[in-house]
Amino acid sequence: MKISNQKNGRTGQTLHHVTTGDKGAVAALARRVHHILLDRGNDQQIICDVFQESAWSSVQSQDIFKAVRAAAKALKLQNRGINPDMIGAHSLRAGGAMALKIMGYSDSTIRKFGRWTSDTWMMYIHSQISKLYEGVAQKISTPIEYHNIVFIEASKETISQY
Repeated sequence: MKISNQKNGRTGQTLHHVTTGDKGAVAALARRVHHILLDRGNDQQIICDVFQESAWSSVQSQDIFKAVRAAAKALKLQNRGINPDMIGAHSLRAGGAMALKIMGYSDSTIRKFGRWTSDTWMMYIHSQISKLYEGVAQKISTPIEYHNIVFIEASKETISQY
């Protein structure tokens, strides 16, 4: 799959995904391409084009925004303390980054999957998620022996001055 227009400026970047079966991303992409070609689309159609009323049109960002917010309301996320009016299309990126982090993926892998060129994705990681901090208190309370070399070097300089 080639992406010709994305915000990080990497035009024509190729993404590789391995199939996870009939319900995975690769199968969804294949169904999408099949739908486009079945409805007289061509290789100039973009993946988010839709065929309605005998014409092709593109899904706009506000359409995604409305669909994500409607899904949040349908899932009754407000009953879990999540305000659906605070959810938008960027919530998909945030959720994806958070899920990958919780599953233990490396920071560089998360950057690659999200097509980030810097560590800005870390803004999406919610520090209040207890899963991220599981076992940290126990690990940091384990005594370890170490020497502070900076202190030793600083002490030598102080001694040599006298």
